Amino acid sequence: MTSILLALYILALCGSAVNAAYFVALPSQSRSRRIGALVLALANTGTALHSARGALITLFAPLQTESAYLATAILAQSVVALGSLAVTVLILRRALSGQANP
Repeated sequence: MTSILLALYILALCGSAVNAAYFVALPSQSRSRRIGALVLALANTGTALHSARGALITLFAPLQTESAYLATAILAQSVVALGSLAVTVLILRRALSGQANP
């Protein structure tokens, strides 16, 4: 079960890193859109850092064998990973469709 948790951490880390880079590089003429993009970049950076920390703890800390801990950790990280990947899918869909940024 720890390998599932580690995979979820890595998945969220990768997705959040892509998302943060996208929002930082997002060009916009509108001040409010630039602020919004920076807020989203900050939120995704936080998710990436949280996931990196979780992955390192899972790899190097003494294993928590308690199944209740693993079950709740997997459930919580599943939500983080799915949210991060949902944003990544929206970004990739927009980028691959060739839509210009507003």
